[in-house]
Amino acid sequence: MKIRLLIILFLFIAKIALCQQTRANSFICHLGPNFKDLTRSEIVSIICNSQFENFRLLNQRVTLNFDNGFDIILLSAQELQQLGLINDLSSYQQAFPPKYKLPVFHVNGKGQIAAAYPVNTDVKYSRGNR
Repeated sequence: MKIRLLIILFLFIAKIALCQQTRANSFICHLGPNFKDLTRSEIVSIICNSQFENFRLLNQRVTLNFDNGFDIILLSAQELQQLGLINDLSSYQQAFPPKYKLPVFHVNGKGQIAAAYPVNTDVKYSRGNR
């Protein structure tokens, strides 16, 4: 009985982990004119192994900027539903909060992604408020 429970738990966790990844058909990659660090296929692989779903909006595309010289345009959740990539739209928001600013991302040589959020003086513990 314990083995069955462990197998079910493992399968559930694996399904959640796979659902969190960004699918290759769910974004567009634009390389800048001076970009030369990674190939397009390396970028797609890195993005597909990352979780960017929390930046995706219901009916609007979102551009994520990378200081490495490329941008990723996330297709809207409705577009993904039309492509048959997702079924449930309930977890996607219409828009970001009014004062929210998207971070600028960076991919290092190991394929790890970091996000630099801009200082927001309206937030109590922001660096701009000290």
